[in-house]
This record gives sequence, C-alpha cells and structure tokens, in this order.
Amino acid sequence: MLLRPGLDELLQYVDNKYTLSVLVAKRARQLLEQIQKKVDINLESDKYVTMAVNEIASGKISYKYIKPVKKNESKK
Repeated sequence: MLLRPGLDELLQYVDNKYTLSVLVAKRARQLLEQIQKKVDINLESDKYVTMAVNEIASGKISYKYIKPVKKNESKK
C-alpha cells in the first residue's frame, strides 16, 4: 500500500515517525468511534487511517507533549 501524502511530507508536521504513527492511530480511532456512535455498522479502518493522514498533511491536526506529573508533585 502506497501512502499519500508521503512520509517526508508528513514529517514536516511532527518531530519523528514514531510520533506520526501514534498521532495517525489515535486520530483514526477517534474518527472510527465517532462514526460507530452514529451508525451501527462495522467499517474498514483503512479509510480512517487515510483520513487521519490527510488531516495531518493539511495541518488540521496538531499535537503537544504533556510532561508527566510525578507522584509527589501531584499531592502538592
């Protein structure tokens, strides 16, 4: 399967390919869950991966890293 837009283009929007992988997977899962709530059918997940990739490539999806809170910091 050929990915369009290509990896080089997508890496302009994220810092590395691992972040891209997680971002695409999470967004595709969000899209699938939204549709399944509206329609009670089982749809192909490949389409949602493509939709997520296209959203990232068009700049519609962004992300930020959240610093984990240490246990003793959360009690203060």
